[in-house]
This record gives sequence, C-alpha cells and structure tokens, in this order.
Amino acid sequence: MKHKIENQLSFSSILFDTLFCLVIYFNIDSFLDMKEPLQIVFYVASLILTVHRWMLLKSAADIYDSEVNNSTLNILFGIVRIVLVEHVALLSKNFEYLDATLILVALTVVDLIWDFIWRFVGKWSVKNYKKIRLMENELNNSILIDTFMLILFSGLALSYNYIPTVYYVALFLLVLTFGISLSYRFKIIDLKFF
Repeated sequence: MKHKIENQLSFSSILFDTLFCLVIYFNIDSFLDMKEPLQIVFYVASLILTVHRWMLLKSAADIYDSEVNNSTLNILFGIVRIVLVEHVALLSKNFEYLDATLILVALTVVDLIWDFIWRFVGKWSVKNYKKIRLMENELNNSILIDTFMLILFSGLALSYNYIPTVYYVALFLLVLTFGISLSYRFKIIDLKFF
C-alpha cells in the first residue's frame, strides 16, 4: 500500500517560505539604524536580492514540482542559499561591499552546482517527454544565466580596489538588475512587470 506524502512534499515549501520571510522581517528593521545613503541603497539591493531569490525558489517549485520538492539534497541546497542570502544582507548593513559581493559569487557557484546536478546527474521520475524537455530547458537557461552572473560578480569583486565605492555600488546595482532581468527574459520567473 502506497502512503500519501503530501505533507512531506509541502514541508520544503513551507520551510523556505518561513525562512525567507524571517530573513526579510529581521532585515527590514535595520533601515532605522542607517544614515548613509550609499549604505541604504546597497542594503535595499540586498533586500531586492532576497525577494528575487525567494521568487526563484518558488519558480523552481512550480517547474520541477515533486521532482525536486521531495529531495533532501534540494532542501540542503535551499538552506545553504538562505544562509548565503542572509549573509549578504548582514554584510551590506555593515558597509562590507566586497565581502557581500564575494558571498554572491559563492551563492552563484552553489546555484551552478544545483543546476548541474539536476541537469546531468539527477534522474527524472516523470515520464512525460514534454515535461522533461521543459525542465531541461529551464536548467539550461539557469546554467547560462548563473555562469554569466558568476563572471560579472567575480569581475566586480576583482575591481573593488580600483574604483571608488560609489561607482562600485552603482555597478553592483547594475549587475544585480541585469541578472534579475535575465531571469525574467529567459522565463525563469514567469511574473509580468505589469
């Protein structure tokens, strides 16, 4: 007799929703302590990054459904991602722009590892060829975007000692905005702007 596993499958979604909400909640109060406009801008960017990462996680749950939702490996990767996103927010609160960028590089590497595992190592339990092609196409797009973002964030981190902080933060915002726009362009996130 096969037992129902709906509660087990919903665990990962509930866990990540709760953790992302906690990250956002505990970081919003930090605005009251900030006085520097540049710090506020960078910090807002880290909150936007947090919301974007949450949307990526929700999108993956929609696309891959039980293929990844019932995976312990997926839960472990998700926890590592949340820890890294929270670390970016904490570093941005303390004017540690280079360290925050380096954590983003690490986060992108974690994403690439996840992408490669599910694209080339994992086996799909679904037998629907169209669904498999859709998931593989999504992973191919994610690999492309993550590779590109890894190059951009690494280049930005390498330039830290050579450009003024205000330009660094501006470039950080530009790279982050570009990465977010790519996730919309390649339909990783299916929400519309309007």
